[in-house]
Amino acid sequence: MADGNTTWINTTRERVGQASNAVKAQSEIDSLAEADTNLDRILQDLSQLAQTSLVGKGMWWTGVDAPADLWKDLRASQSAVERRHLASVTRHLDSFKTRARNAVLTAWKDYVTTEAGDAAELRALVQTLADAESFTDVARSLDETLGRLSRLQKDLPNAHALQTLREAVGLLDDLQRRLPDAVKTFVSAAASSRGASLELFDAEVRDWLLDNGAFHSFRVVPGRPQEVPRG
Repeated sequence: MADGNTTWINTTRERVGQASNAVKAQSEIDSLAEADTNLDRILQDLSQLAQTSLVGKGMWWTGVDAPADLWKDLRASQSAVERRHLASVTRHLDSFKTRARNAVLTAWKDYVTTEAGDAAELRALVQTLADAESFTDVARSLDETLGRLSRLQKDLPNAHALQTLREAVGLLDDLQRRLPDAVKTFVSAAASSRGASLELFDAEVRDWLLDNGAFHSFRVVPGRPQEVPRG
C-alpha cells in the first residue's frame, strides 16, 4: 500500500512538474512573441526616422545620440536572448524613438520658421492682401502653399515637404519684391491680433493701398494697438 502511495505521489509530482514547465515555456514563448511584435513596430518607426534624417542632413538635422544603456542592453541581448533583456531593449528603444521623433519635429519646425517665418502670421498677412489687384495671383498661391506647409509641419518631413517649403520661400521672395517695407510693416501689424497704429498709416502706405485696390481691406477702430507681452 505504501509503495502504491509513493508511486502515485511520484507520478503526480512528475506530471505537475511537466505541466509547470510547459506553462513557463509557453509564458516565455508568449513574451518573446510580444517582444518581437513590439521590436518590429519600433524598428519600422526608427527606419522612417532614418529616412527623415537623410532628407534633413546638412540643412536642419544634426542627429541625436542614443543613450549608453540602450547599447548595453543590445549587447546583452546578442549574447543571451532572455525575456528581461528584450524587455529592457524594447523599453529603451521606445523611449529613444520618442525622443528622436520629438527632436526631428522641433528641428523641422525651427527650420521652416527660419526659412519662411511663422506660417500662421504670414497667412494672415497674405489673406489681408488678397483683394489687392496686383497681389491676387501670388496671394492665392502663397495662401495655399502656406496651408500645406502648416499641415506638413505636424508630421515627419519628406522630400514633398521640402519642395513645399521651397515653393513657399519662392513666393515669399516674390511678395517681398512687390511689397515696400513700410506697407509690409503696416499690413503685418494690421493682420495681427494686436492691430496697427495710425502712425504706421503714412502717405506711402495710403497711396500704395489705393493704387493696388487694397485700401478697403482695412478699417479704423477706436482704441490703441495691444502691446506684445514681454517675457
